[in-house]
Amino acid sequence: MDELKEVSKVKHWILEKYFPAWARILGQYKRLVYVDCFAGAGKYTENEPGSPLIILRLASKLVKENKIQGINLIFIEKDKISAEQLNNNLLSEYDGNDKIKFNVNHEDAKNLVGLLSQLIPPKLSTFFFVDPYGYPISFPVIRRILKNLKSEVFLNLMWYRINMDFENPKAIESVNKMFGHSNWQKHPFMKTHSVKREKLFLEYVKAEIDSKFAPDFKIKFSPDEGKGILSSKRKCTT
Repeated sequence: MDELKEVSKVKHWILEKYFPAWARILGQYKRLVYVDCFAGAGKYTENEPGSPLIILRLASKLVKENKIQGINLIFIEKDKISAEQLNNNLLSEYDGNDKIKFNVNHEDAKNLVGLLSQLIPPKLSTFFFVDPYGYPISFPVIRRILKNLKSEVFLNLMWYRINMDFENPKAIESVNKMFGHSNWQKHPFMKTHSVKREKLFLEYVKAEIDSKFAPDFKIKFSPDEGKGILSSKRKCTT
């Protein structure tokens, strides 16, 4: 299990505030779907809850208060041991309420999410939590997800890491996969630096995923991690 860092605490706080509001608005009449693309083991070294347990607890509360009809929780974790730990951690908290269903998938989210986005019925409101350690799922896949007006994506962009890789020949292939092409290499943000590059990059990402409403905000990492940027990329559901 990993150590809970300050930046993760902030992301969890945002998730705890935003998810219930989203769920209450869209879950009054139909089941919801929540997809955690990089779920982890569910707990940290000091037994603090990770995003999967946070969401399970929030979903249980919303169901008991009759604020939502029901929800399917889909957790994706590439590491086999972490996936097994996650399943056990979820089972230890699950109260058996049939309005809440969950499953843990030992898969690579970068391969599975594209398929899921096609299999989940468009009529269901779906929330994708994309919080990777490195690169997220590809922008073409996020773009497909956001074509459904009832889908939202909470995307954490690791700007510090991505920005360094722009100049690293060994990382170009990874950046190409994130964008789904190599055209980014000719974009104006590549000719600038610092804050201006960051701003142009975010504008480019918003265009790439075709997001109609995408507030973005920064979170400074701890000193040993450098700086990063966290962005919530979502399409307006109204």
